Amino acid sequence: MLPLFPKSKKPEEHQEILTRLKLLREIIGAEIDKIKLGVAPEFPKEWVERVKIDLINDSPEIIEEKKRRNSLVICKKPYFMIYLYDALSNSYKNHVRQFNLDCRTKFKMPLNDLKYKKRKTSDELHFLNKANYFSPVLDTPCVMNKICHMFEKLQDDISFDNSFSDSILRNFAEENYDISEDKMNELLVYYKEYKSRRKFSYVKKLLGDLYTKTDFAEFTQAMMDSLIKEYRKKCQDISTNSMELFQYMIRLPEAVDNFDYTFIWDILGDDILDVIPKENSIIYKESETGRDYLGKKYEVMEVRIIN
Repeated sequence: MLPLFPKSKKPEEHQEILTRLKLLREIIGAEIDKIKLGVAPEFPKEWVERVKIDLINDSPEIIEEKKRRNSLVICKKPYFMIYLYDALSNSYKNHVRQFNLDCRTKFKMPLNDLKYKKRKTSDELHFLNKANYFSPVLDTPCVMNKICHMFEKLQDDISFDNSFSDSILRNFAEENYDISEDKMNELLVYYKEYKSRRKFSYVKKLLGDLYTKTDFAEFTQAMMDSLIKEYRKKCQDISTNSMELFQYMIRLPEAVDNFDYTFIWDILGDDILDVIPKENSIIYKESETGRDYLGKKYEVMEVRIIN
């Protein structure tokens, strides 16, 4: 909150925030030590509770003091915490989505473009103030928020080369391989089932509040391992030969849009090494004369095995 109160414009509020930061360190220390001392610290109510302003009975001086006090109340988490709390992130995304739609309707531009517009009208400034007021997070120019916005800008500036999106596994397909249509259809059913069950979003809704972030990650990983084991057995019923099974799986992209190649890696596991040739293997290495990818340049090089 400190950037909201510049020392040059609001010295009293600025000093009050600094004092609260110092006191907060004492409160946190007392909270840590309460297990030893048995005394829980008291968090100042005026830091988190607004006072009601009576426009009829309060004097102008009292009204002004209450407004000043309310402006210092902690009522929002800082912006960077959207990367720590899913609920806060979803709330912020919904907020941005709604105001972005309103901004396009009223000013014919996205919300971000309006924020960085140099000369704003009074209506545009009022709209931005309204968006900030109703935002579930506090997006001040603090260090952590600046770092987040810096990484977000870098992410937006990344250009992806679509030629890298195709899996190198396709290079190992045998063109004249004899394919059974029945086996192919059976494998296609397994792939669709696997993709559908691989999404554990419904589990998060049911159990997300009961587990810590670490425990929930371990729980979903166990579910994932069980799912892979189940469908690996089903696919092996089609063929126990890893090379033959691979030749079927590598033809799935012809029958499915946006095929997910992780299916092949998950099902074959370590057996995928039987598919990849041991000679003429290639790697991607950084090179000034290579192709651009994620801000760096790479070239394809052959790896030679010396016996």
